[in-house]
Amino acid sequence: MLKFKFYILFIFNLTLINAQTIKGRIVDANNNLPIVYAHLLIAGDYGVVSNEEGFFSLFIKKEHQDLDVQVSALGYETILMNLKDFNENIPILLKPTEYILDEVIVGNSMQPHDIIKNYIENSPKNHRILNHKLVCFKRSKKSVFFDDIVFDVNKVSFFNKIDFQKQLNNFTQKYANKKTSNYEETLYELYYGDKSSQVNLVKGLKLKNEQGLDMNDFEDIFFDNILKNLKSPYTYNIKTGWIPIKRKASLSKIEQPNVSDTLKSTNFYDFQLNTIISYLEFIQKPQLYDYVLEETKIIQGFPCYHISFKPGKSKGKYNGDLYIHTEDFAMIRFKYALEEDKNEFGINLKWVLGIKIKSYGISNEVFYTRSEAGFYYPMMSKKSSADYAYIDRSLSFKENHPERSKRKILKFNFQIEMTQELQEEILVVETTSLTPESFKQLKTRNFVILDVKKKYDASYWKDYNILEATQEMKRLNLIEE
Repeated sequence: MLKFKFYILFIFNLTLINAQTIKGRIVDANNNLPIVYAHLLIAGDYGVVSNEEGFFSLFIKKEHQDLDVQVSALGYETILMNLKDFNENIPILLKPTEYILDEVIVGNSMQPHDIIKNYIENSPKNHRILNHKLVCFKRSKKSVFFDDIVFDVNKVSFFNKIDFQKQLNNFTQKYANKKTSNYEETLYELYYGDKSSQVNLVKGLKLKNEQGLDMNDFEDIFFDNILKNLKSPYTYNIKTGWIPIKRKASLSKIEQPNVSDTLKSTNFYDFQLNTIISYLEFIQKPQLYDYVLEETKIIQGFPCYHISFKPGKSKGKYNGDLYIHTEDFAMIRFKYALEEDKNEFGINLKWVLGIKIKSYGISNEVFYTRSEAGFYYPMMSKKSSADYAYIDRSLSFKENHPERSKRKILKFNFQIEMTQELQEEILVVETTSLTPESFKQLKTRNFVILDVKKKYDASYWKDYNILEATQEMKRLNLIEE
């Protein structure tokens, strides 16, 4: 039996060295709890981070097989591991660490506002990505919960009203009081030139099942059914309540192909926005916040000022932490969250137009690392948000048939109360230099059709570096009662 175990371990390690991927889990050495977003880097510019459960998957290129892997996390000792030392069945233990601070840092009299000012002034030098390609992996989880969803048919001239109402009821019952979730994963490349940037989409995956419909599916299916019933060579007058939407609307022009499973490159410039904070309120309006200079911390080997902030007596909306390099004032990590009683955006016309919308629950966390070229780039970004919507409106379609008695008419009221949650994780798995000449000759793909699967397939991302899938994804439990 012992010989058999040894044989299995030998084959396992031999596979690691000769080919593809190392997998494992990173945990706290003191309590065995998973360490979230621990960094695994090879040669500084290639690597992954652990997921929210501490698991990771790292594809090894041939040129990296003789190199060590650096494993690091905030508040833990950094270690170097040889590839032969990785074992999927044995977790990697990181020890919490207490650093003795440099006297110069301890004695520094800089105040939080001075440090933030220096970060802003040095940001163009520290964080400008020039003539480089970043290979990125993006995972999105979109969840929709319908608290209430009701469609009442007031008038239908071309169909039995009771039967038409039954059709709508059968459709809405799929969604009522259920939380529906879908995952999207995309691999893409960001190219940064002297004056512009480009996106090249490589491949993408959508995980869903028959019941795991998202909001795009809901709208597409609902209006496809409506438009099929209203099919006509004539135009329509469309209005909601007393507000005209369009007169003489051609439904054939309104009808659009289902593109919910197609992604465009314009969707992927948000990474740049998610990783920039200079425009945010807690940077632009310091008078609204209380800043505290905490103990200096070592992150990925960089000594960092730790500045915590929260709303002051005025109207600040966020709380969070900034970690800024003590030497060159580069941002090494930041995180912020919207205060629980605050909204990012809100409009309440519930009693006037039957509409109420608010955006809340926003949080963002970004980890930076320094490239071999000397600039700092965001290796990992995690952003979450939630939107609430209440809509109580009427919608009517009236056909412009020359004979009044033959006009198709459909009038119904709909009431929808829903919450939509979005979580996005973006991981930069590799950075490589790019010459100005090669940037000019780039040929990029600006859209990708997602491969749709109904269950998790571990082989889909074989030979790619990605953020390891969570246990929830692997179970693909996409609908919760």
